[in-house]
This record gives sequence, structure tokens and C-alpha cells, in this order.
Amino acid sequence: MRLTVSIAGDSLRQSFRNFKSFKPFTIGPFKVTAFLTDHSAFDAHMLLVEVGGKSVFYSGDFRRSGRKSYLVDKLVKSPPRDVDVLLLEGTTLGRVDGFKTESDLENEFVSFFSKVKGRVFISWSAQNIDRTVTIYRACKRSGRNLVLDVYSIDILEQLNEFYKTLPNLDCSNLDVVITSKMKWLYENEMRINKPDFIKYVAKSKSAFSAKKLGVKHSHDVIMLRDSLMQDFERAGLVLTNDDAWIFSMWSGYLKQPALQSIKDKFDSAGAMFEQIHTSGHASLDELQKFASSIDARFLVPIHSYDWDKHLGEFQNVHRLQDGESFEIA
Repeated sequence: MRLTVSIAGDSLRQSFRNFKSFKPFTIGPFKVTAFLTDHSAFDAHMLLVEVGGKSVFYSGDFRRSGRKSYLVDKLVKSPPRDVDVLLLEGTTLGRVDGFKTESDLENEFVSFFSKVKGRVFISWSAQNIDRTVTIYRACKRSGRNLVLDVYSIDILEQLNEFYKTLPNLDCSNLDVVITSKMKWLYENEMRINKPDFIKYVAKSKSAFSAKKLGVKHSHDVIMLRDSLMQDFERAGLVLTNDDAWIFSMWSGYLKQPALQSIKDKFDSAGAMFEQIHTSGHASLDELQKFASSIDARFLVPIHSYDWDKHLGEFQNVHRLQDGESFEIA
């Protein structure tokens, strides 16, 4: 979180306390239990908040298509009892029901890689760790190197202090491209201000400059976003019809002008394009099973534009307008 806000020259002003998954802790009169869950955001948790003999269970954003789906299944089989209010997300309501798993995506990446003679550029969120693992596993299976930028490897190196199984600088089939903009961000005292990390990456066997993307890295899988594309082009990147671009995020983002510009460049080069993605949220069927398992006295819908079309498909729904108060009797 600190790394992300520092990119824009900002800082976090909040104070932080640590907690352990599944172990209750207190904040004032509130007893809180955090349940580690499956979501595209790393280390996402559901929250059970208890006070004065009443309880609220907050689902947060969750899914069953990732690499920790067993956590959702475990909770459904053994849910907290006597919950008064369930705050339930519904982000995907109104979309096609049922989603591919990360394992499905891994196979799709492998299949697509086999069709591409040259480089495969992929756009995905650096903080979607499940997706990074999926792409890295697909690269290993395909005999290709995965090329990350400094920001992405920084996230992985930080998380590897706690989770030793994630891709990192010591892994085979993984390289890091150091671009001029990212180098400036890390060395700038008013931005990320981590010059030692740039030196650490530069000294590794995995690092190279953007100028070499078209030389020794003509068969790699390369992370791509708008700012990286600009750096790559300044370093002399020329796309060809042997290359390809995979978009591994929500399709709605493709409407953004910057991403449309990238697609136009790949189209002009005659390069292949594919979208390989799955949602970070639960489907309608999964939401229904989850709600039924929690069996709260009241289900309060949150986080969706389409809840009003699906209220009849859930039990004990108490629909609140934005800003409306609700007292648990």
C-alpha cells in the first residue's frame, strides 16, 4: 500500500495494526475476526464484527475461481453462527454467470503462447498475485521467460518475506526490465525513494534494460501497461506481426483511451490480440450458496449496480439506500 501511493508522491497517514487470520482481536468494544478468503487482491479477508450481543459479517470481495477457493468452501461448510446481518457483495450480478478458474487460465495461456512466434505482451495488475503466479507457471510450462518491471518484482520481493513460494528474483524463467521512468521513480526522494532497491535489482542476474527487449528477449512474455509502453517505445521497441498482446483484466478497462492506443499499435503491426481473464468476484450461484450458509437474519446488499434485479433470488434481504441507517433490533 505504501509503495503504491508513493508512486504519485503521496504517503499513508493512517496508523496500522496487525492481526492474524481466524484469530479474534478487539478494537474498543468491538470483537473482530478476520477470515482469509479467495480474491484477486492478495491477502483479502472477510470480517465478523461482534458487539453488544449483535454481529455483522462483511463478505468483502471474494470468489471461488482463484488459488485459495478452498477457504471459501471451508467457511461455507462451517460458517459463524447466529449472524444478525450479512453485508454481501454482488459485483458480478448482471454479468454472465460462472467463471473460469486460474488453472483454466494457465492452460489458456500455454495454448496461446504456442501460437505466437515472437514476444507475448500481457497487461494485468501487478497486485493480482494469483494472476502473476498463473502467468509465471504458464511461462515455465512453455519454455518462455516472464519479464516483469521493477514495481512488480518489488511487490513480490516484499511478499516473499512472508510467503516463500511466490516468484522472485532467484527464480528461473524470470527477468526484470529496468525502464527509465521506473528508475526515476525509485531514485526520486519525492516519489518511491528506494534507490537501494534499484541497485539490488540491477546487480541480479535477471535484470536488463528496455533497449534489449528486441535483442535477447524476442521470445519472452513481457508485462505491459501504458507507462511501460511509452518507455519501451522510447528505448526503440518495434512491434511486429510475430508479437501478441494479451489483456488479462476486466474488458471494460479496454475502453480507456490509453489502452485503446496500445491496441491500435498492436493492430497496426498485425500482431495477435486475446483477452484471457477471470473475475475477482463470486458468481450469482456462489453468492446464493454463501448467503444460504451464513443464514443471517438480514442480508444487506452492497457493491453492485444490479442488486435490485436479483433481490428475489435471496432470502431475508433488507435493501438500504446509500447513506441510510439501519439499527439491528
